[in-house]
Amino acid sequence: MRRYVAIQVLRGVGLVLVLLAVGMHGQASACSCFCDSLCQSYGDCCSWCEAGAVTTEPTQVRVDAVGERAARIKVSGLQTMEMLGAFDCASALGNVPGVQRVTSVALVDRRTGKPVYTFFGEKASGESFGELATSIGRSGPDSKWMGFHTQMDTGIPGQIPAQFVIDVRLKPGVSFLKFANDLRRHGLLGGGSALPDGSLDLHHYFLRDMKSFEFQINIPRDKPGH
Repeated sequence: MRRYVAIQVLRGVGLVLVLLAVGMHGQASACSCFCDSLCQSYGDCCSWCEAGAVTTEPTQVRVDAVGERAARIKVSGLQTMEMLGAFDCASALGNVPGVQRVTSVALVDRRTGKPVYTFFGEKASGESFGELATSIGRSGPDSKWMGFHTQMDTGIPGQIPAQFVIDVRLKPGVSFLKFANDLRRHGLLGGGSALPDGSLDLHHYFLRDMKSFEFQINIPRDKPGH
């Protein structure tokens, strides 16, 4: 059995948050959002979020080593918005050195563990989030963004408690702990509505600093298989 040592890092008091002025265009205009104690500061609350209220579990990032040079990132605290017909969503991971490639991205229903929808790599999504983050001073023009896009033919219910699950492969020579700490210090997660080519349509988006979340790093105590 594989045992883990967990390192819990709580978000600090006095963190400076950037207010994002986001126009809400009704329930059929967004893919997912946060309903947590930070959403008012970030300006990315869903239409049903009560001011300052945590309507899902506290937002948390959990990072696990899942094999040699492989890690899984889980970002909780999201909810879906009701989508009445076909729609496109985009997501992106930014400012994370040490990643060779992202092997899978999914928005998962926390009640069942099953994907609500799965994302696929899309250059236009990464470029959109990179331009957005640079324009509002959240990252530099040389920051690397990995973008993802999904197209859904049918609608989905709203207020599904959800989390992003992102599997990554690390570059040779990059330790799991270094990757996890770089993710905590510098990582950004973006998501929102997209156009058919995968670029953002800006009806709704979120752009979150990983360091603003409660952060848990699970370090394997033993080698895999022991």
